[in-house]
Amino acid sequence: MIGGTKNETRSFDVVAQSFQSDAVGSPVTGIKVHWQRPRGVPGHPDGPNGPGPFGGIIGYLVWRVDTTDTGLAEVIGATLGDQRIWIDEPFVTHTVNNVFPGTAPGDDPGDPAGNAIVVDGLTAGHRYRYEIMTAYHTIIDADRNGIPEAEQDLLSPFSPFSNPVTALVPGVITFPAQNDAVDLTALTVTFTTTPGADKYMVMVSSDFGFPDSRTFRCQPITVVPPDKGGPLSATVNCNAAVKRAVSAAGRSFITVIAWASTDPIRPAPWGGISYPPIQVSVLNPPPGPPKPVHTGGVGPNHHK
Repeated sequence: MIGGTKNETRSFDVVAQSFQSDAVGSPVTGIKVHWQRPRGVPGHPDGPNGPGPFGGIIGYLVWRVDTTDTGLAEVIGATLGDQRIWIDEPFVTHTVNNVFPGTAPGDDPGDPAGNAIVVDGLTAGHRYRYEIMTAYHTIIDADRNGIPEAEQDLLSPFSPFSNPVTALVPGVITFPAQNDAVDLTALTVTFTTTPGADKYMVMVSSDFGFPDSRTFRCQPITVVPPDKGGPLSATVNCNAAVKRAVSAAGRSFITVIAWASTDPIRPAPWGGISYPPIQVSVLNPPPGPPKPVHTGGVGPNHHK
């Protein structure tokens, strides 16, 4: 694999995944990018006083390509040291500080301190790919006589592209309303669709955190995304009358998750971007498991 060989200076295994932070229904979404350090560059400079004979990682330059729009690559930030994760989060134009000024393979990356760039925000429904350039220090022994002739800071060639990933934002549930009484045997949930997503799933839980053990998942539906000419809302009909989805007080929480089926990696951590949940009261909640029956009388191994 490119970047994974012994003397390679390119980063590799660049992975991008949509994510949603904080809690179910959080408005904070974005794309998380992580990658592997090139095999040919140590993670930290050798020697007690700075870079040693093998050089070391100075940082990484992060590039993004909007494949839905221009298809052009732009620098969106940098990490310092061997930090191999980037959170691409704002959906508005924003300023990013401490970015290497160099941008071409073989360039000196330059001093990132105080260097600020203006970055376009993510666009809901657009698909993106990411590339990484490694900024590293090296000591050159061109004639291989064991005596270095020069020290240099360099930018590596581009890494391979990441997988494609869609920027997603949550919609809202429009029916039922908060605190409505619902029949889970014939549950109907209507919600707004969201740009870029063509798959939707209703989830019903007895717990606001929607843990798997206390959550029922309806069958997913496929809908043309609204930014591709599809409907602005969709409806799921489902029988969700299972005990684990209803609290002891006879209440349930309902959310919807949305994702793009064309993305090879589904969003973290719920497998889709989740909508703000609603709480409902349940009509005729499903019965719990039968209580054990203790019979009286004389057992086969007892005598009066």
